[in-house]
Amino acid sequence: AQTTDKKVNEVTPALFAVAPNAARLAEVPIDEIHRLIRQVGLAPQKAKALSGLGQMLTERHGGQVPADFDELIELPGVGRKTANVVMAQAFGVPAFPVDTHIHRLAKRWKLSSGKSVEQTERDLKKAFLVGSYLMKVDVVVAGIDELLDPLEVAVGVGTADDALGY
Repeated sequence: AQTTDKKVNEVTPALFAVAPNAARLAEVPIDEIHRLIRQVGLAPQKAKALSGLGQMLTERHGGQVPADFDELIELPGVGRKTANVVMAQAFGVPAFPVDTHIHRLAKRWKLSSGKSVEQTERDLKKAFLVGSYLMKVDVVVAGIDELLDPLEVAVGVGTADDALGY
């Protein structure tokens, strides 16, 4: 992962103090957003995306996060994984966020051909009942990074992929 959840949770209170809503986020200069989030990976790109996110949410969605997957992935800085997390967590819609670790594990466990993240997402949705994978994904998404960081230290390898044998 480029940035741990722990680091994001340390950085976001200062950002939210300055920009508590989309309209205010749209007004904050990119260099100020960057200063507030500089500790996270790819901070310059994320600062630009956050600024654009605030603008787009304000201009196109009345400052509200859209409850539509296709509208979510049009937002700056939002990809399939994030859109799936938002759909599941904010709107209670069954979703299966797939990151690179889930993608590789699904292929390794023969749950998917692994040709693309999108294909893996479709295959995993088929493998789990619609009502059941919403909660399972919470465990997978929340647990994978929490497990891999200590695993890297315990095993003494350079990356989570090395620890998993990739």
